[in-house]
Amino acid sequence: KAYAYLLIGSGSHLTKDAERRLKALMEFSHLGAGLNLAMHDLKIRGGGNILGFAQSGQISAVGYELYMKLIERAVAELKGEEWHDDINPEINVDIPAYLPSDYVIDTDVRLNIYRRLSALIERSELEAMEEEIRDRFGPLPQEVRNLLGIMSIRIILKELGISRLDIGTHSLVLTFEENGSIDPARIVRLASTNPVRFRFLSGNRLKIHTGPLLPQEDFDKIRKNIEMLKGAQLTGGDLDLQRLTG
Repeated sequence: KAYAYLLIGSGSHLTKDAERRLKALMEFSHLGAGLNLAMHDLKIRGGGNILGFAQSGQISAVGYELYMKLIERAVAELKGEEWHDDINPEINVDIPAYLPSDYVIDTDVRLNIYRRLSALIERSELEAMEEEIRDRFGPLPQEVRNLLGIMSIRIILKELGISRLDIGTHSLVLTFEENGSIDPARIVRLASTNPVRFRFLSGNRLKIHTGPLLPQEDFDKIRKNIEMLKGAQLTGGDLDLQRLTG
């Protein structure tokens, strides 16, 4: 095990950037955190002019993540590829879902975990993060279990191009993106096959009757109801109507 002791004189004054770097060193001290540390340092000093020689660009004005998104968009346009903005699903449910301040004490660490959770696109990544949180901060309180459950649903919503989910006591209401991956004709076919369970509220909103729901206990049930729609994706196979309407 290695240790690093960083010492400064009593009369020394640290710059704001130096303080941010020290905080990053303390936060990203676990094994395999080198990439996170490098990315954090990049955000502090700026990404520079990627296509030129200058080492100070406009990254500080727009933020690192937006800057990278603009670069990706420009590269896609130069390649003649179609660009689609990432979907940021909104989930409305009446349960406490957050990182308590007495569980993750440092504010910067909490914000970093929230940011990482919001960027996940695979269930395996969420499972890895759950293990990391448990290992770093101890057994998960109910609020954190709720948060991770909501994040697992959010990953499916991203995949299906669903921009909003309202979770009720007996139903789910899904709002689809206009240019999402779901084929509207397949959803219409699904709704017409079982109008008691599936009902359109408007052109891009679908209501699914699920039976009684206790959100913080029924995350699996909610996920399964949404995952049924995977067969309605533009690139998916035929809808298994017997399974969906049974």
